[in-house]
Amino acid sequence: MTNSKFNKESFSELLKKAIGANRSISEFAKDCNVARPYISKFINCKLDKAPSTDIISKFAKAAANDVSENDLLLAAGYELDETDYFNLAFEPMVNDVDSSAITATRNKLQLQEQKNNSIHRIPVEVPVLSFIDPGTIINQEAIDYYEYVPASNNYDTSKCFYYICDDKSMINSRINKGDLVFIIPTESYQHNDIALLLIDGETYIRRYKKLNNLNLFQAENNEFDSFIFTNAQLKNSSVTIIGTVDHVKTRTKL
Repeated sequence: MTNSKFNKESFSELLKKAIGANRSISEFAKDCNVARPYISKFINCKLDKAPSTDIISKFAKAAANDVSENDLLLAAGYELDETDYFNLAFEPMVNDVDSSAITATRNKLQLQEQKNNSIHRIPVEVPVLSFIDPGTIINQEAIDYYEYVPASNNYDTSKCFYYICDDKSMINSRINKGDLVFIIPTESYQHNDIALLLIDGETYIRRYKKLNNLNLFQAENNEFDSFIFTNAQLKNSSVTIIGTVDHVKTRTKL
């Protein structure tokens, strides 16, 4: 059985199950000897890089609800065959299992971890756009220059880009005019994501809020407009969600 990609949403759900309904994150952090802020980042899907095998082992030893180390490894994107699964499942009973086989499995996982780390260090060139072309999104005339970012296992970095923020509409989210917002193209977005969108051909950066049957794209500066649509209006209107903001490079002079 294999799973070659870190799915941070699946890992988050499994980690919540491992923590259990009657235990706080702080209590789990103490039980597994892992920093609470680091655990919270996995719970909130804020990390693109899978935890190390050592961290997963610590999670597993403190896990509730029969969440196993194998379960966590698979959700984190590590590849396990049936022999590896058996070795790890019966590791506590090492006297009944060939310890050299367990060592081989551990070494295999460490090699995968090193490979994942090296992938995250490989830089990818992405364009920096001064405007968005409603037809093609990335227009050669819109490219000011290029920046390098680490590759990711969670999305196709080669399709991503930076957009130069052209106003102060998101200043309360610390996105200033002239800053570079890194956009991951996607058709799916969640409550509280910051999105880059086109409305009637005009480009906006807004925070998305889901309010029952309403979809709010909120400016975080009272001097700028927010936009609200019903589900039907959003589906049939001239609104295009280009992608969500992953991070920001500030270019504001202090």
